[in-house]
Order: sequence, then structure tokens, then C-alpha cells
Amino acid sequence: MKKFLDLRRLKQLLLCVLPGALAAALVLWGYAMQPDFMKRADYRVYDKFLERTAGGEPSSVPILIDIDEKSLAVCGQWPWPRYVLAELLAKLYEDGAAAVGVDILASEQDRTSPSLLIDRMKKDFSVSIPKKVFPPDLLDNDAILADVLRQTPSVMSCFLSGSSADLPSAKLKPLSLSEMRQPGAAPLAASVPQGFGLVTPLPALAENARSVGFMNAEGDMDGLFRRTPLFLSYKGEAVPSLALATLALAAGGGEKPSPLMVRLDADG
Repeated sequence: MKKFLDLRRLKQLLLCVLPGALAAALVLWGYAMQPDFMKRADYRVYDKFLERTAGGEPSSVPILIDIDEKSLAVCGQWPWPRYVLAELLAKLYEDGAAAVGVDILASEQDRTSPSLLIDRMKKDFSVSIPKKVFPPDLLDNDAILADVLRQTPSVMSCFLSGSSADLPSAKLKPLSLSEMRQPGAAPLAASVPQGFGLVTPLPALAENARSVGFMNAEGDMDGLFRRTPLFLSYKGEAVPSLALATLALAAGGGEKPSPLMVRLDADG
């Protein structure tokens, strides 16, 4: 009789403990394996949390200047000549922009520059057009944009790639960066994702912009962008995102980026 009672109690104990143990094992498996259905569920929970916690009036900062269908109808097909971008930057500065981040990778010459078009016409059609028919300061669209970058609080974009190909690139202007590392913490450049190749704006554009930040972004599996790193690493140096570089420039009054301090613990 006693043995029968012990077996009965053991069975009841198993019925109580086993579901909890299975549930805990399932959670641990999901945490370790991160299956797609759990990622999607996590995204939905995160999105709902943001919807419920968001309140008040939307901030007026930052302002996004979108190149939409209306813009294309007014200014023509993309890409626009860079003197158009120069005019846009100048207008934003006149309207009081503290800093402007340009999320356009201007890594090649603007082929719509009159000087390049004249050379192309001569090469392709043996047509000679004297460059003197153009005002000298209108021959090079990139020079026009570089001049406006020099006069405005603007940040240009770069791109860090996973390829180690030796790509021509301009030298980046490093931010003034201080690190406060707790015991066991690695340097910032060793704590963030690394890029092996770097694509920058043309040297004249990178040199005249107040700063340069990366425009890399990677969406979640459902196509939405929920997070982006503030820094990436390239050749042992921390490179800021376009958003962070623009914010630092605005905080510095538009003349030069404000110094940044990064706190690092053992987890990065």
C-alpha cells in the first residue's frame, strides 16, 4: 500500500514538474536556435510595445528630405546633377538647418558635368565643343558641390563592405572620441561589426564635408529596419554612422563635430 502511494505521489509530481521543465527547455532552445517563427513573434511584440509606449506629438527633429515622385517631376530623373544637390544643401542651410546628413554615396564623378560631356562628345562623335563657352565655375558639378559642402554644416556618406577588395577611397575625418572602458571591456573598434572594404565620396567631397558617416543598414527578415549600429570598424578605427556623425556636428554648432564619449563594458 505504501509503495502504491509513493508511486502515485511520484506520478503527481511528474505531472506538475514535467510541463514546466518542457516549457523551460523549449524557451532555452528557442533562445539558442532563434527559429524564424520566434523571431517574427519577437518583432511583433517589440512593434506593439513601441506603439503602446509612444505618446505625445511627434518630434520636429530630425526632418527627412525625401526624393519622391513630386521631386522627380520638378527636377527630372535621378540621379540629378550635383549642382542641384548643392543648391538643395545651400537652401537648407539658409533655412536654418543645424546639420545635414546626405545619404547619397557620391563615389564617382558626375558624368553630367559639362567638362566631361564635352570630352565624351569628342570621343564618341568627334565633335569639338570649346570649353570656354561655359563659365569656368560651371564646368565641374563636383567642384560646385564641394564648394557648397565647404560652406555648410554637411555630412557625406560612406559605405563599409564585406569585401576586402582594394577600392579607391578618400581619407575619413575621425571624430574626437573618448572611451570609458570597464575592466574586461575591449576597445570600441573591437566591439562593433567590422568592414573590410570602404567606399567613400570623391576626395574633394570628403575633404570639404565637415564629417563622413557610414550609410550601411540591414533590415530584419520581415523587411523592416528596427536597429542600426552607431559605429562600425575599419582597419582598427571606429567609423560613426551617418546619423551619429550628423548629430555630433549639430551638437558642435555646425562648425565641427562635438567630441563623443563611449562607455564600454565586458559585453561591448
